[in-house]
Amino acid sequence: MLAILILLLGVLHPAHQVREQNDSGAISGTVVDIRTNLPIDGARVRLIAPELGIAISEATNASGQFAFSTLAPGRYFMVPERDGYFDTATGENGVNQGPRTFVVQATDSPLTVRLSMGRAGVIAGSVRDEERSAVEGALVQAMLRKYDNQGRELWDGVQEATTDDQGDFRLFGLRPGRYVISATPAPLVEVDGGSVLVDPGGGRVRAPIASALSFGWLTPDELRQGYAPIYYPNTPDWNQAATVDVGFGDERFVEVLLSMQSAFSIRGTVVDPFNGQRRPTIMSLSPRTPGLPNLGSALLGRDGEFEFFHVAPGVYDIDMILATNQPAPPPPPTEIDPRGNPVAPALGSSPSPPPPPPPVPTSDPNRLIGTVEVTVGREDVEDVVIVARNLEVSGTVRTADGDQLPNALRVVLVATTGVRMINPNGANLDENGAFTITHVPTGEFRVDVRGLPAGWYVDSAKMGIVDISNTLRLRVDGTASQPLELVLARSSNLLSILARGTASSSVPAAFVVAVPSDRRLRTDLYRTGWTDEAGFASLAGIAPGDYWIFAWEYIEDNAWLNLDYMSAFESRAVRVPVGANQSQSVEVRLVR
Repeated sequence: MLAILILLLGVLHPAHQVREQNDSGAISGTVVDIRTNLPIDGARVRLIAPELGIAISEATNASGQFAFSTLAPGRYFMVPERDGYFDTATGENGVNQGPRTFVVQATDSPLTVRLSMGRAGVIAGSVRDEERSAVEGALVQAMLRKYDNQGRELWDGVQEATTDDQGDFRLFGLRPGRYVISATPAPLVEVDGGSVLVDPGGGRVRAPIASALSFGWLTPDELRQGYAPIYYPNTPDWNQAATVDVGFGDERFVEVLLSMQSAFSIRGTVVDPFNGQRRPTIMSLSPRTPGLPNLGSALLGRDGEFEFFHVAPGVYDIDMILATNQPAPPPPPTEIDPRGNPVAPALGSSPSPPPPPPPVPTSDPNRLIGTVEVTVGREDVEDVVIVARNLEVSGTVRTADGDQLPNALRVVLVATTGVRMINPNGANLDENGAFTITHVPTGEFRVDVRGLPAGWYVDSAKMGIVDISNTLRLRVDGTASQPLELVLARSSNLLSILARGTASSSVPAAFVVAVPSDRRLRTDLYRTGWTDEAGFASLAGIAPGDYWIFAWEYIEDNAWLNLDYMSAFESRAVRVPVGANQSQSVEVRLVR
């Protein structure tokens, strides 16, 4: 009888039903603090499967545990959240512990995962004027040091606050990292792009700048009256700013001494050297130091004049596009009856076609582009002249062994300075491997061949007679460019890496990277990966050459591409020569 009862209970148990159906899966896991490994109670774990239309969440218990059952098989993305913490695998600076993507299969054994979170930091403080009085309404920004996909240092505004009537502020939810703090007094009028907040009578409204000026709701002097940011502790010079290092759960206190430093204007003219019938359609002002606050707003005149105002001191690129001027066609003639009234069209007749839409500036094949570098010091910049051009870079791509090129390749030029509004068009290869990139602004660029299959790489590159193989970098200076010649090769090299910790134990979920030691600017040759549960990572398709191999417990995104950052860790890397068509193994100690 007891055996029958046990069997009956087993049939009715939900877990048994899942085994019988065998058409669903489950995920269970734990959320822990990455520094202490202690469980995090009350975290909310979101589980998302866009392809399946699923978005659900569960809270962790006192042991940091959570569970999702009866899940449809498929790929899921998981995000843990909790006030005062941040997810260590979101891929945004700070700590990066790998992807949060999991594949659920139909099985009675739940997928077990371990999610880590870090305690967020806080920067609090006050803003005082030169007499140590509280400054109310100042905009305070925390800018986190980051690295872009070229390894360039940039500063990303991740948090902002406005000072209260005591001049105090609090910036919370900060990831570990190095920050710069800026404070900017509120401008006389609030400008946002091409509109301004004004009071024409009866309340504040947002209106186009041109309308506000023409109706007298705003004077030009009021529009231009703005202030430059002051960087902690009390300098208008970005290069003199003190940085604030924030660790896990740190709370830092700072005091910014704010002086009323005026912002400035940049005025100039765009020249169309051909027919003069084009006018600026798009203009942008971009700081040369990516991420710096840019308060500049633009006014465009009818005859090519432009003005940027609310500009802080610094070095900028001005980019602009001249689109083809296509005025709307005149309206069709209207038939008038003897009394002078317009005659309605006859029933069934076709109305006049609407005027064609204006061209999209960035896709107009007849557009011209221009760019110029401008340095703003302690006064307005006048008489800037930008000459519109259409520069081109042409070349060919071939394989080192004379074999057929891979399909669907595209050659792109990527600006290596600043964050440019105008990037050149990419170009597809024709049947002979030739390409022409049009609408190229002046500046420094990196050559990027996109669409390469796994194992393929750029083996050599020349611009005219100049070998650029070690950098893939070139300059376009407004004159006719020499042709590019790119030679592709492929590699079947395989490098197996074992990451070890301080106790010689293997380290799972470690980030590994192979850096070409003699071609550091060739970011296309870098190879990265994550170690598995046994501490191994495999990097395939490595081009022949000498490499430094690194492994990290955590590292800021793209920091391994920055030469200055990596120089501090070179003594802890393992140097490996990679030949042609080799498979080899290497052990590397974890960088903590």
